[in-house]
Amino acid sequence: MASNWLLLRCKCGQSFGARQGTQASCSRCGESSQFTTTAVFTDPAKLTEAVANANLPSEISQEIEAKLNEKKRKQLKTCLLYTSDAADE
Repeated sequence: MASNWLLLRCKCGQSFGARQGTQASCSRCGESSQFTTTAVFTDPAKLTEAVANANLPSEISQEIEAKLNEKKRKQLKTCLLYTSDAADE
């Protein structure tokens, strides 16, 4: 049975994740009752990314997103080059 993972937002502004059905507490202030569920995920890796994005300061979010997109583009290009080389052999 797959678990659901919750993206939670505390009253202090911190976002964090927890497995559904467990007692969660804020990683910043320790609050364990006053937070809201922002999203639900079935993949903990997706939750990890969502927590990071939720806690990213808005002032730098576009810059970080651009750098991540560039990194993904380079990784795809490298992967395609290796695939092409392997096909040639």
